[in-house]
Amino acid sequence: MNNKLRFLLPLCIAASMSVSGAFPVNAEEGDKPCLTLESGYAGENDIVFVDAVINGDTKAAAYTLNLGFDPSKLEFVSASSCLKGGTFYCNTPTDDSVTFVWSGNKDIDINGEMIKMSFKTRGNTAGETVSLLPGHCIMGSAGMEEIPVEIKGCDINVLKNFKYGDANCDGNTGLSDVVAITKSRVKATGYSLKEEGLVNGDTDNNKIVDEKDSENVLNFVSESTEEER
Repeated sequence: MNNKLRFLLPLCIAASMSVSGAFPVNAEEGDKPCLTLESGYAGENDIVFVDAVINGDTKAAAYTLNLGFDPSKLEFVSASSCLKGGTFYCNTPTDDSVTFVWSGNKDIDINGEMIKMSFKTRGNTAGETVSLLPGHCIMGSAGMEEIPVEIKGCDINVLKNFKYGDANCDGNTGLSDVVAITKSRVKATGYSLKEEGLVNGDTDNNKIVDEKDSENVLNFVSESTEEER
């Protein structure tokens, strides 16, 4: 571990805790939790949503995560923590990477979504597959022990005719798309989503359009409306 990263984690945990030197390892190689980036599709010059998800029975009080990307293909927009409590911030010291830091004052269960983030695709990216690559990832316990983590990146597919949440393919994302997804789910007589609508409506990239996608579209519409006020 380089010196910069060695001191980042203990400094971002509560100031009242004593700071030690290098972290002892408290897990075997095969016990590593896995942090995976999950994404789906985007259109050229569109916003793409990415989740950082961890699986495994993990308790931690802090973490740092660095993500690298091609600045000619992607631009970092925003990120938020999915963990309750603690302090979260992201830093963009360069235009080709972003670092996230979260810390609390006690160990909490971490299993599932850790970070929600968004990137904007650049022009001339339609038809390309763009990679988002994790760099260093450090997790630590309140006892100042490092928790080894396996990390996996993701590929973003930039499609020519993609629009997030536009399940009814009318060129806009709105409440009518929530209705379209619902009608498709309950198999309303004579109603089904077009192939393009199935791609647009699969907001969490799990290969099915379901209730969670309806919720994601509704949240997206609500957030867009608030920004316009």
